[in-house]
Amino acid sequence: MLKSTKIGDKFSLLMGKLFCALPLKPNHYTLLSVLLAFAGMVMVIEQQVEIAILLFLLSFFLDAVDGAVARAKGMASSFGAFMDGVVDRVVETLFLISLAFMNIETMLFPSWLWVMVVLASGTYMTSFIKAYSHHRLVLEEREAANMPGLLERAERCVLLLLVMVLAYFNYGRVAGALLMVVALLATLTALQRCICVWRKAAGSKPSGLRNLKQVVVVRTDIKMGKGKLAAQVAHASLHAFLNADAEKRNAWLSSGQKKVVLKARSEEELMQLYKKARRKGLNAVMIRDAGLTQLEKGTITAMAAGPEEEEKLDEVFGELKLL
Repeated sequence: MLKSTKIGDKFSLLMGKLFCALPLKPNHYTLLSVLLAFAGMVMVIEQQVEIAILLFLLSFFLDAVDGAVARAKGMASSFGAFMDGVVDRVVETLFLISLAFMNIETMLFPSWLWVMVVLASGTYMTSFIKAYSHHRLVLEEREAANMPGLLERAERCVLLLLVMVLAYFNYGRVAGALLMVVALLATLTALQRCICVWRKAAGSKPSGLRNLKQVVVVRTDIKMGKGKLAAQVAHASLHAFLNADAEKRNAWLSSGQKKVVLKARSEEELMQLYKKARRKGLNAVMIRDAGLTQLEKGTITAMAAGPEEEEKLDEVFGELKLL
């Protein structure tokens, strides 16, 4: 929750401005956060808890800095975001292992078992549910990213740091009570997200879409190398897919992504097919070449329709021959 608030946005922007002047890349901050967390775990094992607390504070701080620097320097990437998420889990795991070595008084179960609950429910399950709900096409990417949570990672790490500080100052019972609260909230957050996914799935009506197919039609009256032709087919297929509605995209992805590539003898024939498809209400797109290699800029090379029901596509493209 803190991360998604205006305060979190302002803090990230400020950190980006402050640290982007340093000759370090975002990945350097990410690596440093892991090294500091590992050093903190070693310090806890060596009974140097005060040093460990400082190292973990720096580790969590750098974990927030790497993304801010990436955005400030214009170096943000999908792979960087992926690695940042992986490192987040590694750092938090090292921290929780450290807590298992500390003198924390808990009820019902030993403290290390409560730490395991936080590790499973908080560190891993909450993020897994978010990612897997999108992977299995239950939620759209934006829906998964905005999934609610009682206890997000930022708040969880702050509370866990407080547990370590309390344990260091011999407030073992208070630290234990707080650890149990974090474990319960982490478990409730995982359950909350499961319920969120379940409600979305239960509220979604069966699509009823069957035999979905995509058709790509390529001109054969212009000279294109095999690689160029393959690129035009890819452009057309991707453009049509992105232009389709979410329900058809998901149904097509989960049913094998059936597609066929056909040939048109001229630009005129291709245009007639495109117009006929549009008149019938089909999702259809036209591809014009950028003119960077073999063709003049603006040359119409291909079109694509679908994903749509196969019977509807056959009404337009059924008489064409395969490429």
